[in-house]
Amino acid sequence: METTAKKARLTPWEKLQSGKQLAKRRNKEAAQRLNDNFVYIQSNAGKLMLSGIGSYLPPVATTLIPHLWGIAKPALWAWGVSRMKSLLLNILFGQKKKK
Repeated sequence: METTAKKARLTPWEKLQSGKQLAKRRNKEAAQRLNDNFVYIQSNAGKLMLSGIGSYLPPVATTLIPHLWGIAKPALWAWGVSRMKSLLLNILFGQKKKK
């Protein structure tokens, strides 16, 4: 009976090694959770910002914001593309100013 009880007990060195492995595993799990949170934030940054702003607005406005953004996004893209096009054409083919 005594031999099995002695085998079940850990030496101080084994306890230290066990604690070290446990700390490494917990550290690795925490790092993975943190990385997952950063990936989620990067993927959903716009949505998170709008939800934060929406908490200060009345409920009617929070339902309108996604619809308004859906309407405004194509218009902003079109404006940005046309602006870049005009800038590029002006740089490439525009007349130089005389001094």
